[in-house]
Amino acid sequence: MFILLVLCILPGYLHGLDCLEFSISQCQRNVLQVVTLEGGNITECQSMCQDTSGCQEFHYNIYREKCTLSSNRYPTCNTVTGPASPLVEDCIEGRTGCSAFISEDCTYQDEVTSHYQSPEPGTCQMFMNELGPEYGGGNYFIHKKSSNSCDMLISGKRACIGVSGPPTPNYESCF
Repeated sequence: MFILLVLCILPGYLHGLDCLEFSISQCQRNVLQVVTLEGGNITECQSMCQDTSGCQEFHYNIYREKCTLSSNRYPTCNTVTGPASPLVEDCIEGRTGCSAFISEDCTYQDEVTSHYQSPEPGTCQMFMNELGPEYGGGNYFIHKKSSNSCDMLISGKRACIGVSGPPTPNYESCF
């Protein structure tokens, strides 16, 4: 189980400031199937998506060992978290290649430095960048759509219990 958790967290640390540092949570999907994979892993879940007609995305929850297959490529999510760059708009929808994999259901291990209201994740990220860490902004933001809240963090240290991505490319070939 620990190895799977590391596989979920590791991409964000290995690739610097790219789309792999973004995460999503509280997502709604057009679910095709939910399967418990006792002793399973991310690649087994992705293989199920590859073998299921209409599957556009898989989500694997490491702790519950649940594989969710969905017919929509980009789920609707309440929470989007990311770094100062690249732009959130470029990373949440339209992800391709290995950047198409995204961590989910993460707990961030830093205290919130500032709290503001913001209608969209892009506005939250822009405001954080305008303030800068020295004036109450941060290096990472957490945007919650349900409350229009924009929290800022100094670091992106996190622990994630899920990962999602497309049927291809193969997860193993990326990480």
